[in-house]
Amino acid sequence: MTLRARLARPLLAGALAAGLLAGGLALAGAAPDSDAATPTTAATSAAASGTADGGEPVAAAAAQSRASVYPSRIMTWNLYAPGSAGPEDYAKEIATYRPQVLGVQEGCRGAVQKTVEILKTTYHLTYNVAYGTALNDRINCGLWGGNAYGQAILSAAPITDKGNQLYPDGGTEERAYMWVTTLLDGKPVRVYNTHLAQAGQSDVRAKQVEHLLKAIGTQKRAVVLGDFNSRPQAPELAALWNAGLRDADPACGKTPRADCRPTADASPVRKKFDYILLLGINPPGVTVRDSVHSDHDIVHSTLDL
Repeated sequence: MTLRARLARPLLAGALAAGLLAGGLALAGAAPDSDAATPTTAATSAAASGTADGGEPVAAAAAQSRASVYPSRIMTWNLYAPGSAGPEDYAKEIATYRPQVLGVQEGCRGAVQKTVEILKTTYHLTYNVAYGTALNDRINCGLWGGNAYGQAILSAAPITDKGNQLYPDGGTEERAYMWVTTLLDGKPVRVYNTHLAQAGQSDVRAKQVEHLLKAIGTQKRAVVLGDFNSRPQAPELAALWNAGLRDADPACGKTPRADCRPTADASPVRKKFDYILLLGINPPGVTVRDSVHSDHDIVHSTLDL
């Protein structure tokens, strides 16, 4: 998404409250897939009100004295800062889907911190968080409460190491990739999260992909999350497919099938921009859920490591 598009978005009251005061990004939540194992403390009453699409009743989840995540679920979500949504909205979405690991893009640190706090106090979901600042942005993140803008990774398991690196060329706006090592399905895995350059800059994105692949290096098993601002067949993504990375959705690859689902509102038509890329892990398929809080869908997958 272009910087011009973001700057043109109206800073509604919600954005002022969440973006200006909280100044940040935050996420973490999950809803069961039909093939996902049920968390040990998941709510099971279908009679509870407030059931979200693809998820368990939010009211029931919030009422639990102790909640749990889906231990093999990983999720990616572009938060659309500075949209009108705030940490309460983010937390509600995350609590619906309850992923073990979540990568967010277009996030502000203050909002993320607040989201994690709400997840713990309201939904009884505890997440560790690492931040991947790309730039200090007082337009997208507000004049008060923090202005670190970029990516974040939330994990229900401990994060044993982490890092963040700016791309040498961000294009029209600074861009970065980050990484953590954490547990997914009880097994250690390196998780990367990135947001590639905006539309009309395929040459810049190609260089960013090269740097990302160098960072992944000789990893045998890894997950790469992010908003790549490119369709699967775009030339700048070819190096990813050639390096052995595969989208969690088998329909989406170097030559995507007709059933490769779009995930972002990108004029003039919706496009596949959001990825869960896997290295050394078999693609199990994905669930794509519309979010009223962002111009990007929520994408999650249940992995078998």
